[in-house]
Amino acid sequence: YNIFSQIRTLLSKQFEIQAGLNYNKTAFELENYNLSLNQQYSYDGILSPQLSLLFKTSKERTLYFSASRGFSLPATEETLTSNGTINPDIKPENGYNFEAGGKFYFFNKKLYTEFAVYR
Repeated sequence: YNIFSQIRTLLSKQFEIQAGLNYNKTAFELENYNLSLNQQYSYDGILSPQLSLLFKTSKERTLYFSASRGFSLPATEETLTSNGTINPDIKPENGYNFEAGGKFYFFNKKLYTEFAVYR
């Protein structure tokens, strides 16, 4: 299951903050009819926070910064051993994301462009 919550608030006419939190708990069951085997496995719950700050320099320009934690669950075929049983040593990958950028309108909003740098 997955639970997600996000809040967004204006600190002023120019500053906005967004914060989010995601909780993921994944479990699965394997029925191997060839081996007459039934296995269950679950990963520990994963919390993924996110925080963004936006600065509107004008109605046509916005600068932003975002930091978050993400994860990637293994594919089903990655969780199985060569004999068809669950490999409990395979775990989700975790990482941190940082992004800064801008969103811009030009020529009375006839042209829109964005740029971003991230790691």
